[in-house]
Amino acid sequence: MLRTLGLDRAEDEDLCLDCHADNVPVERRAKGFQISDGVGCEACHGGAVNWLGRHISGEADHAANLASGLVPK
Repeated sequence: MLRTLGLDRAEDEDLCLDCHADNVPVERRAKGFQISDGVGCEACHGGAVNWLGRHISGEADHAANLASGLVPK
């Protein structure tokens, strides 16, 4: 695909990273962010600071996750 598009490295191309990773602008990346982690929950379900912990712990039902900011997809 890189050759077809005339690109050198997928790791450096927004065209690739916009679909295959959470391509957050550098100035907005949290400590520990690694673009190589690929696509995570937040790419589709929105920022997880308010819902992820409860969601993965099983302490909240779907309605509570939505009320905490989870974007349904």
